[in-house]
Amino acid sequence: MYSDQLNIVEEYCDKKQSAYRIAVMINNIVPLGVNKDQVLGFLHSKNVEMRNTSEAVKEWSKHMGGPWNKGETKHTHASVMSYTMSRTGKNNPIFTLTEEERRQKIYYWCFKSKEELRKIRKQISLTLKRKYATGEILHISKTDPEKFAKIIEALQAGWRYAYENGLIKPQGNKISSYERKIAKALEELNIEFFQQKIVEGRYRYDFFCLTKIH
Repeated sequence: MYSDQLNIVEEYCDKKQSAYRIAVMINNIVPLGVNKDQVLGFLHSKNVEMRNTSEAVKEWSKHMGGPWNKGETKHTHASVMSYTMSRTGKNNPIFTLTEEERRQKIYYWCFKSKEELRKIRKQISLTLKRKYATGEILHISKTDPEKFAKIIEALQAGWRYAYENGLIKPQGNKISSYERKIAKALEELNIEFFQQKIVEGRYRYDFFCLTKIH
C-alpha cells in the first residue's frame, strides 16, 4: 500500500534514514503500526548490510541536528536511565576484571611499548592530516576562532608564568647543536633574529630574521 510512495532500502542505504524514522514515515502514509524491528527484519530479508552503532549515531546526529541525548541525564531521560542501569554493578564490563586488567583497560597508554605508541601516534597524525586536508574535519581556529584565541592566550600565559618562575629552562638551553651553529653564523653576519618565534599565534619558527638576507 505504501511501496509506490516509499522505497525502504533506498531510504536506509542512500538517504541514510534510521529504521525508526522509516517506520514513522510508513505509518504517516498508512497507519499500519509498523515498528523499527519490523523495518530491520525487512532489511535483513533483502540482505542489506546494517550500519554499526557508531555509523547509526552519526547519521542520527546529522538528521536531528545533534546527539539525541545532548543535555539529558539519567534523571531526565528514560533511555539514559535504562542505559545507566544496564552498565551498573555486574553488568559493568569493568566489574569482573582483576585489578591489573582494570588498570590496563583504563590506563591503556601505560601498557604500550614505545614502538606501539609510535605507530599509534603516526596513524592518528596521518588520519588527522587527511581529514583536515579533505575538509572532513575543521581546525578549531576555523570553527571557533574566539575560543581558539583564548586557548592560545592561556597557553602563552602559562608558558610565561613557568618561564618567569623558573619552572622551565630558558629556550637557549633547549635548542639543538645545529640551531646554535646557525645562530652563531647569523650573529657573525650581524643579522638580527629571534629564536622560537611564534607567528599568528599558531606557527613557531626556529629562526625569525629581522634583517633582510640577500
